[in-house]
Amino acid sequence: MTAVADIEYAVDHPDTDQLDVRVHPDRGVLAVAVTGDVDLLTGPEIARAVMAHLLVRPRYVELDLSRVTYFGVTGIAALLAVRDATRCMGAELRLVAGPAVTDALSRLRLDTVVAR
Repeated sequence: MTAVADIEYAVDHPDTDQLDVRVHPDRGVLAVAVTGDVDLLTGPEIARAVMAHLLVRPRYVELDLSRVTYFGVTGIAALLAVRDATRCMGAELRLVAGPAVTDALSRLRLDTVVAR
């Protein structure tokens, strides 16, 4: 079996910090680490990065958002899309949320919805 190396995404655009998305599929776990601002322009990149790798049929998707500095509504939409796609593939989503993500989810009372 061929090992899959880390795959790195970087999204640059004016008016926001750089978004870094690192994807590492390994032994039934799809690890995705996100750093930077998740806003209208960058939010869809998270969903794209995860969806592109769900075909490896991981048992778990570990989505690490602990280094996200801003998490807007588009980020929440991307997170819900990732949650739904992960479930459809029969995998379990494990979310690591930092303060920006936790605050955004709790303000909209979605913290329990994502955890389910």
